[in-house]
Amino acid sequence: MNKAKCFLSFAVVFFSMTLTAMAFAGDWHIKGDLFIDTNDNLIKDGGEPDLPSDATISCTGPGMNKGTGGTETKSTKKSFDFDTHKKPGLYTLTATDIDDHSVNTPNPVMVTMEKSEINVNFGYDDEDLKKLSISGRVFEDKNCNGERKGGEKGIEGVTITLNPGAITTLTKHDGKYKFKDKDLPAGIYTVQETDPSGYCSTTPNTITVILVKKKVKNQDFGDHKLGVSPQNDSCCQ
Repeated sequence: MNKAKCFLSFAVVFFSMTLTAMAFAGDWHIKGDLFIDTNDNLIKDGGEPDLPSDATISCTGPGMNKGTGGTETKSTKKSFDFDTHKKPGLYTLTATDIDDHSVNTPNPVMVTMEKSEINVNFGYDDEDLKKLSISGRVFEDKNCNGERKGGEKGIEGVTITLNPGAITTLTKHDGKYKFKDKDLPAGIYTVQETDPSGYCSTTPNTITVILVKKKVKNQDFGDHKLGVSPQNDSCCQ
């Protein structure tokens, strides 16, 4: 091999090694934006505004706290950035509601870190506080304690009925439901869950709600999958 070819080959190898080093030189990040989901499509579109006040975003995973693991939190109304210090593994991000708006995109979000950057956005509803509403979630109560803990997923397609009026709705992909008709008047209501097939209830199927001057949230229903530990479904109501 002549000197020119040898030099060219060396230069190509050196350049390739330099690019590889640059690709892994920076720390890995989980970034995202907070936005008002004005068209309710669960996606951040151009022109959708930031939040009017700060929400708290938490990130739990092996790279938090300078790589020692645990949870970090940030307060923001626009965007966030968590440095995961090149630690691969599972990370959980959670966004809090704020006074005027609640999260309408999946929350919490779990991501597997195996590259330099991951983007996770949280959208919030565009509901006027003056409009009364009742909302909650149906969740899979794996440990049968009647309370939703982190990691217990929502159940989609469950029928929820509001009385008086026999108004029905189905839970979304994350198990959430909401009654927010603009003419929903103040008063006393009952919210009733119809158990989904293959599940039994770990919480009462009917909740009484007094609706006066504000939204009523966290009217949740827990369901345990039949035939799954603990055995004999002894935790069911």
